[in-house]
Amino acid sequence: MVLLAVAVTGFWQPGFLLSGDGEESQPDTEQTQAPAGKAKGKGGGGDAESEIRRIGKIVVDGLNAKDAAQVKPVSCKPEDEKQAQYDTFPEDLEVSITGDPKISGDTASLPLKLKQQAGSREAKLSFRQSDGAWCAANLK
Repeated sequence: MVLLAVAVTGFWQPGFLLSGDGEESQPDTEQTQAPAGKAKGKGGGGDAESEIRRIGKIVVDGLNAKDAAQVKPVSCKPEDEKQAQYDTFPEDLEVSITGDPKISGDTASLPLKLKQQAGSREAKLSFRQSDGAWCAANLK
């Protein structure tokens, strides 16, 4: 979830989500193998919804604990989950799931709320399925 830290810190540092040319950064669309050990689930079915919720909760819990190690096992790119990025999150950051998963084939999203005393904003946690395994792709 290479954009995870960008999404969280971008909320607190306006403009951080913009690339040098003034365009909003785009989510990583490169298809990668899901890391070994990821949960299996079929796209569009109840099992997939349960997996998206379960993985989403792991990510949210990791964000709230500011702990990259919690997120790595469910990340599509665990090597990109750096504790140094998580350490920059605001102390009063609260992340919560605000709705139901939306699944479309091999991709899915889950609505989140990023909240701090200074304000809040909505975000989407994106997921990708590869070889039947779901993983958290990015937060935007």
